[in-house]
This record gives sequence, C-alpha cells and structure tokens, in this order.
Amino acid sequence: MSAREKTRFCLQMENQTAASAPILREVENVFVSIIVLCFNQVACTAACWEALKRTLPDAISRELIFVDNASSDGTGEFLKKLRDETERDEKNRVRVLSNVENLGFAKACNQGARAAVEFFEAAQKSPREKNADDKSKTVREHFLLFLNNDTVPLAGWLEALLDALLHEPRAAIAGSKLLYPDGRVQHAGVVVCEKRPWRNRDAIAEDQSDGVLRVRHVHRLSHANAPWVNEPREFQVVTAACLMIRREVFFALDGFDEGFINGYEDVDLCFKARAAGHRILYCPQSVLFHYESVSKGRHAHEKENAARLSQRWFGRVQPDERAVCAAANRLEFFEVVKQVEEMAAFIARIDTAEKDKTQKDSRGFFGWLRKPLRRWLGIEQLAADVRTARSALMRAKGALRVIARQLEEQDSQIQRAKFGDEKF
Repeated sequence: MSAREKTRFCLQMENQTAASAPILREVENVFVSIIVLCFNQVACTAACWEALKRTLPDAISRELIFVDNASSDGTGEFLKKLRDETERDEKNRVRVLSNVENLGFAKACNQGARAAVEFFEAAQKSPREKNADDKSKTVREHFLLFLNNDTVPLAGWLEALLDALLHEPRAAIAGSKLLYPDGRVQHAGVVVCEKRPWRNRDAIAEDQSDGVLRVRHVHRLSHANAPWVNEPREFQVVTAACLMIRREVFFALDGFDEGFINGYEDVDLCFKARAAGHRILYCPQSVLFHYESVSKGRHAHEKENAARLSQRWFGRVQPDERAVCAAANRLEFFEVVKQVEEMAAFIARIDTAEKDKTQKDSRGFFGWLRKPLRRWLGIEQLAADVRTARSALMRAKGALRVIARQLEEQDSQIQRAKFGDEKF
C-alpha cells in the first residue's frame, strides 16, 4: 500500500468511526486514566500521541500517563519534553513515569495503575480541580485504559469503550477493534481453541492434549468492513493493546499477574474477571491501528507464559472457538485453515520428537558405536531412508503452511470484492 493509499484509507476509517461514534451524555462524573506503556520505538510513541491529541474528546475528563520502561532510543527525552509542553494543559496534561530498568508489561502496567489512583485521588482533594460546593462534579466512576504505544487511535475510539461500560453495569472490561497498517483486522476478540480429536492418537501430541490451553485472535486478517468483525458481542478475552477496565475491578483482581513476562497477562486478567462474574465486551466502534509486537524480545518468554496460563486455567475455561466462528458463518473456512495448520504443526512435532530421540541415543557410553553398528548390521540404508522421509515431512510441512496462507489470501480477495476495494 502506497503512502497516498494509506492516507486515503486512514481518512476513510476516521470518517467511518467518527460517524458511528456514540454521543455520550452526563460524563461529568466519569474519569479515565490512559496508561501508555513504552519501550523504545519513539516514532510509534510520537504517532500515538498525535492521534490521542486529535481524537480525545473534551467531554471526557482524563489524564495521560506514559510509563517508560528504560528506553534507550530517545523515548525518555521525548516524554520529558512532552510533559513540559503539556504542564499547563488541563485536558491533555501528560505525566511520565521513568523506570531505570525494563520491568516488563505486567509490572509497568500495574505501576501505571497505582500512579493513576494516586493522581486521581490527589486531584479529587485539590480545590483547583474540584469545587466542593458543586456536587455534580463528584466523580463516581474511575476507569483505567491500557494502551500500547504502537497503536494509532481513530476518532470515536474512547467514546465507544466508555459507552459500552456505562450502559452495561455487569461488564468490567471492554476492548477495541484493532487493524493492521494495511487495513485488515488484527484483533476482533480472542477465542479459546478446542482440541482436535487426532491430537490424542500419538504420544508426540501430548503437549496439545494434556493440559495445554491455547487461545488465538479470531477473524484475524478479515476485512475491516466485514459484518462479523463489526458486531458488538461478549468474549472471554480481549487484548490489552487497548483495554478499558473499571478501576475497582482491576485492583480487586490484583491487576496483571507479574509472573507473566510480556505475554498472556491480558488473557489471565480477562479469565480472572469472568471467574469473578464480570462480562467482557468487544466494541467494534472503537477502532485503532496496531503495529503489533514491534518491541524487541516481545515473544522471548512465550513457552513459559503459555505453561503458566495452562497450569492456572486449563479445564476452568471452555473452548468457544467453534461457537464464535459458527455465529459469524465462518466455521467452514476456519475449519479448513485450522486443519491444514494443525497438520503442519503435527509434522513439526514429529520432527522435534525424532530429533530429541536421536540426540538422546547419541549420548552415553555406546553413543559412539551407533554408526559402526549400523554398518555391521546392514541397516545404514534404512537410516538414510529415515532421514529422507524426515526431509519429505519438512517439505510437506512447508507446503501445508503455504496452502494455509493461500487460503487466507483467497479469502481476503473475496472479502475485498464483497465489502470494499481498499488495497490490503
């Protein structure tokens, strides 16, 4: 997508979201603390700030808290300058928390949330911020909004989240529709995956069948105008790249679990909220662009995080992948793609298991005798045939993944023809 096409598409999305944004009334008693976590990527932070200035409505009282996780690329200097420039701006005043080391996502977000409470309570007591004789200015609800610095909010994004929670008292969390820079959907809700029957047929698949919980972004790469990504609905999980939560609920749940390291903290938080009886809403009227996972080392602890999540929640939450896809009339497509991807993953696990077995056999006192013993027994050719078969499996795995990507691209072409001609 060229720069001109990207600009045209962004303006079109701005117009669409602005036209559909809810008109909020009686928001004088509501306060929103927007917590933006930063680790390098100063250009993304600057773009996010410009979008916030452009889209934050005057009708909503709020504060902006940037948490700098020991950035080394000029982010700290940019935020200090921003803080000084907005010091006298009552609406868009920026507060900055600077860490001397990278605390990770969960700890830094919890730090921002605690600071938000301190700032909020101090403002409530300050005569400059509140007229004690004016009861209508008493804030009854305080919301926390966690926002990635690699997002670009579009018009109406904040109003939609706030409107959803104000009109549904049982809801504690609301999440947005997130788009890739090319306009396709990155997040429209997160589902809990179901286990495939064939996973139990072999011990090699035990990591899939015995206690591992898997989640995924449903409708990823769908067209931004597709009906199934533009219907408000309840999910078990929404992403924390843009997540609004009632302050009292956040602290009642002990915030983000700091045992996770840059992964699955939002999934765990949503599961805790649902276990406590709260609802979680997906708000398609709240739209942002998301430059997903641009921070270095974002997935370094994926395996440990997944194990922690599974240990806590496996068997306690129910798969909803099939129900969500069926409700969107997308079950057949997702079944085909998932089966192809699962077959590729299954082949990969076979190869990993074989490699581990080979490495194990090569160790020990008799490991050095393996090759001479094969020659003596006349099975050297059999070993070569096994290696050839393994190579064929790897080629099959690659081919299956190519097929999965081709299926998704064909689906994108069909959606472009049906819902709009924006170039992805």
